[in-house]
Amino acid sequence: GRVGAFARSVTTDQEFADAYHLLFQASMRLAHRMTRDPALAEDIAAEALARAYARWGQVREASSPTAWVQRVTANLVIDGARRRKVATEAVPLLASEDDVLRIEDQVTLRLVLVAALATLPRRQREALVLRYLAGVEEPELSRTLGTSPSSVRTHVQRGLAALRNRLEEHQEVVGRG
Repeated sequence: GRVGAFARSVTTDQEFADAYHLLFQASMRLAHRMTRDPALAEDIAAEALARAYARWGQVREASSPTAWVQRVTANLVIDGARRRKVATEAVPLLASEDDVLRIEDQVTLRLVLVAALATLPRRQREALVLRYLAGVEEPELSRTLGTSPSSVRTHVQRGLAALRNRLEEHQEVVGRG
């Protein structure tokens, strides 16, 4: 009874500990690509790994635990961006006006992209983030999402088309303003 449960718990903890570094690095890289903020990326990766640990029995049985963690990471970034009004990044006092405009353009583009991703259906958002930000190839993406390769291609194509439309709409609004 209790001894067997304890032994299984120790084995599960050791399996997670063995996988932790690889999973944390994959999560951190994706979060950093999406946020461009190392401290925030580290916090998001820690949260993703905490969620993976809480569900380790399910995660370790997934076809790709790394893709599972990256999917959680992407959702955490997008959910956080939805809830948070992001202030313009601090600009060094000696930056030129062109540097300030470039940084503001980058921040604006990142915010528009995150906002546009947040409007997509969940499967399209997951497919795009995992494919283009995490670099997950189609066969692994298909296994991670639990869909056929043709469904993955459809989600990616529809998601890209929807993103293009949303970004064009934003460009029209910015161009008028």
